[in-house]
Amino acid sequence: MHTKISLVSVVAKACIVSVVAIALVLTAPQNSVAQNLVNFDGRVMQNEVRVFFIYWTPPGVVLDTTIANGTGNFTTVLGRFPSDVSGSGYLNILTQYPGICSGAPCVLRNGAASVTLGGSFVDVTAYPGGRGTRANPLSDADIQNAVTRATTTNGWTADLNAIFFVITGVFTTGAPVEECAGSACTFNVFCGYHDHFNSGGVDIRYSYLSDASFNGGCSEGLSGSSANGQLSTDREVVLMSHELFEAVTDPDVNTWLDSAGNELGDKCNANTTASNAVAVTLNGSPYNVQTQFSNATASCVSTFGPSIKLTIGTGADDLRGNSSVAAALQGPASAAFGTFTLKAQPDAGWNNNTSHIGVGPFGAPSSALGRVALTLTSNNSLFQNNDNWIIQSVLIEVLNTTGVTQCSQSLGGNPLVQLGPNLPTASFDTPNCLPPPPAQEGIECRVFNDGYTDMTGPSGAVFINGVNQACIPDGTATGTCRKWFGRCSTVTSNASVVFNAFNDGYTSLVGSTDAIFINGQHQACIPDGTATGTCRKWFGRGQANDGRNVICTVFDDGASNRSITSDAVFVNGNGQSCIPDGTAQGRCSKWWGLCSAAAGTSPAPMDNASLTFSAPGSITVGSQATATVTATNTGTSTWGAGYSLNLLRTGRISLPLNSVTLGGTVGPGQSRTLTFQVQCSGQGLGGFSAQMSGTNTSFGNTVGQNILCQP
Repeated sequence: MHTKISLVSVVAKACIVSVVAIALVLTAPQNSVAQNLVNFDGRVMQNEVRVFFIYWTPPGVVLDTTIANGTGNFTTVLGRFPSDVSGSGYLNILTQYPGICSGAPCVLRNGAASVTLGGSFVDVTAYPGGRGTRANPLSDADIQNAVTRATTTNGWTADLNAIFFVITGVFTTGAPVEECAGSACTFNVFCGYHDHFNSGGVDIRYSYLSDASFNGGCSEGLSGSSANGQLSTDREVVLMSHELFEAVTDPDVNTWLDSAGNELGDKCNANTTASNAVAVTLNGSPYNVQTQFSNATASCVSTFGPSIKLTIGTGADDLRGNSSVAAALQGPASAAFGTFTLKAQPDAGWNNNTSHIGVGPFGAPSSALGRVALTLTSNNSLFQNNDNWIIQSVLIEVLNTTGVTQCSQSLGGNPLVQLGPNLPTASFDTPNCLPPPPAQEGIECRVFNDGYTDMTGPSGAVFINGVNQACIPDGTATGTCRKWFGRCSTVTSNASVVFNAFNDGYTSLVGSTDAIFINGQHQACIPDGTATGTCRKWFGRGQANDGRNVICTVFDDGASNRSITSDAVFVNGNGQSCIPDGTAQGRCSKWWGLCSAAAGTSPAPMDNASLTFSAPGSITVGSQATATVTATNTGTSTWGAGYSLNLLRTGRISLPLNSVTLGGTVGPGQSRTLTFQVQCSGQGLGGFSAQMSGTNTSFGNTVGQNILCQP
């Protein structure tokens, strides 16, 4: 779409869109910039997008009456735009908006020849019936006929990745050529539009562009000087960029729209302010273009990236339409640096055994990506329980500003994971996206019985069997097993290595020790002269006797699915070795080991929380009740200024507060009990949810419940 005149015009446009299903380029300001576009799971265009220009200029019509030959650089600049925009940060904006191509998930892939010039044609056919004036305007049917005439004359192939622009000009008398689509016209509502029609069983995508420089209200935010020195040229490029981006992301006007029916170009209409017609350089050539809406930032931008692309395979249990999924990104030291919405609540559901694409910003402090965590939020209705979503596969790709893949990690399983009320978050390591490690020296450990007897090893891998023994590989299925593991050392310099034991947040730290066993409560215990030893949840914080820090990983048989490194390990009830990843269950595999020693600093503080709550199951309409949330700091950071408990409400429940402050600092391992009021605004079902929020992002588990509002 693209508009120009007044609020009355906007209303007219809305009616036209609902009846004719075209996307008009409106000239009135759009007032919904901050509202994100919703994915209705329709079609998008895919590489290569072929752009065709049809200049319908019969005798007596030119493109620019201010230029001696009536053309100037008009056709030259438009003709070079498709190849110049390919591989640019500007075109990269479109990579945020996936959809369906030939029944499969797809998204425009930015790069060389992502968009090409399919052809240009000057059509000198007279306007039928003497049309083209305000009193007798061209019709949308005339524009469609011009497309058919051009494809037939030139032998052009029309398919789902071709877009045909029909451009009319200005009469040599100075009057603009006028066109109407229904009751909406160039002289009262729009500058141009894009749409599609069926011809011979082929869905043809096309766009009509008026001569922006001579269509009153279509100055496209440009006056005076412009990128290529010819206002009619540069205004037309702004108008064309609006329609091109909308045609790619919403070719059938049913894919990426906000609740008001606006597409990504409408939300950044170039006529709202002159600054929105920005100057960019594409492949070394100057252009004026319209800024386009970015869901990642909820703003109008002229570039996007670097980015992260997730291709998710849904298994035998679907992702409901009213559920949402957030993706959280972490660096090598498990420090969170970004989040984005993989699926918004209004987006269409993800059916069983289907694949879907999500793209978000990669605002990493460096090029390194350590881990991606996916969190499912079920927005239950009266007759729905919590969602359960099976993930069969995840392909993680980090892309630069021009869409080139910098690194990727492919994961799969049967299933890979199932998210639901008992496991709302799962994290996935990306060792392929980590930088080369600093010079390190490997570490090996031994296993033994009481008094360091029956010692065997060394080995770089240890697992805990079903009777809590520490086992090292020996070529058999069971391995060689003993009660204790320890007596670790570096493999070259033979520096001895010791570990500590501690609870969440590195609290209650004990050690150091060269001997650890795992007891029946899955605790790591060190010798203290008693039969039970001194026991804690975690072991780690290893150090070589020359002062080097020790880090380890967890992994599966054959050193597969290796995690990023950590200085903390615990053994869960399934005998798996787990490292922290910001979730309650951690990142778990069969083995721990592949440890190394290297000089370095301690890991960056990490936010994490464990929340428990108490809230009433029902409330009388008009009354209030108290909800209580106890927040335990299970990370390594200290909560203070900038940290709070964020609250969300659903249905009939209202919350006097949107967040609850901590009222002081909360260190690792400490807890704080917070209270707030909930009330019923009317009879029916509602609820609330609560999650901790830090200076950059939300973290930890989410708690809450449904509440019945009674009369």
